[in-house]
Amino acid sequence: MLNFFFYVTALDKLGFRQLIGQSAVEPVQLNVAFDIASLVLYGCQALPIRLKILLDRLFSVLQRDEVVQVLRGFGWTQEDYARGYILQVCYHII
Repeated sequence: MLNFFFYVTALDKLGFRQLIGQSAVEPVQLNVAFDIASLVLYGCQALPIRLKILLDRLFSVLQRDEVVQVLRGFGWTQEDYARGYILQVCYHII
């Protein structure tokens, strides 16, 4: 819960409070979406559900290829994002 408060506060300071708690959606530039997504995705391999909902709302105003570009920038695929975590495959070498 504390992390969610941190992200809400960060979005508020960036001037993006409208992304939280409102149904109206405004256009978002790709570089701004990338900056916001970096707060959530950078160095993470799993997403808390509340932060995923926040990103879902942000990504809903972007084109599909823009979403893929943002996710790829942090090592996520669309399948990983839909699942909510990055699937790691273990290879056993014998």
